[in-house]
Order: sequence, then C-alpha cells, then structure tokens
Amino acid sequence: MNVRRRNNVAVTGCADGPVLLLAHGFGCDQNMWRLLTPTLAKSYRMVLFDYVGSG
Repeated sequence: MNVRRRNNVAVTGCADGPVLLLAHGFGCDQNMWRLLTPTLAKSYRMVLFDYVGSG
C-alpha cells in the first residue's frame, strides 16, 4: 500500500514557506489541527498525517 494513502498525508499551506510537520497525539487524528491550520498556512508549508490505526 502507498505510504501517503496509508497515513492519510496532507500537504498544504504556503508553497515556499518553512515546513512544519504536525503530528497528533494518541487517540486523535489530524483533524485536531483544524483551528490552527488556517493561520499557519499563511506562512508555513504544512505536512499533516495520521498514525497507522488512527484517523
């Protein structure tokens, strides 16, 4: 299986900004970042993912 699909990887934000890797805690998924991503997307390239078995 494709790693990007298995981990539900999403890459968003400013294409030329510094990269932020947002990793969630146990029992959560990348949806926990939904309130921060609109603000961070203005300045950063964000990589969000779900740990296998989460999300």
